[in-house]
Amino acid sequence: MRHPLLCALVVATLLIQSTFALAAPPAQRFLRIASAGGVYKLAGKVELPATDGIYRLVIDAGTDETSATGINRHLESAARALNLYALAGVSNENVKVAVVLHGNATRVALANDVYRRKYGRSNRDAVLIDDLKNAGVDIYVCGQALTQQGFEVSDIHKKVGVSLSAMTTLVDLQGKNYAVIP
Repeated sequence: MRHPLLCALVVATLLIQSTFALAAPPAQRFLRIASAGGVYKLAGKVELPATDGIYRLVIDAGTDETSATGINRHLESAARALNLYALAGVSNENVKVAVVLHGNATRVALANDVYRRKYGRSNRDAVLIDDLKNAGVDIYVCGQALTQQGFEVSDIHKKVGVSLSAMTTLVDLQGKNYAVIP
């Protein structure tokens, strides 16, 4: 061996990398929404929200970006928010979440039969919409985007509300102390 120190360094680096690669992450927890938005319990000193605080979040959902599981990433964020606050010990009554769908995310709000007719498959987000609504999340779709994309109010999932526009709803909710989550 011409460079024993270099060889030892390479071997040590490979061993360390393989140790980290083999370590699986801990299991995700689904405390309020079982179908999406899993969270990890953290060990040690962690900054947590006050358990007696009142939290209002509005998720501005204007894209049809999907998560690794194939559901809309904004709906997944709503589920994650509820699961995170539950993990922190905040009661469900103290967490108010709204989702405003518009732009390319408008189709997420379609009823399953309409979605299937238009796109040839079931709406992957329909179950999560039901779960979020059952947990108290308000979900709105922009009426302007809905109309512009050729849909009717009757085409929308029964648990999704139609707003005049995403713009007016986002402004209205911010006026009610909702923090915007992009």
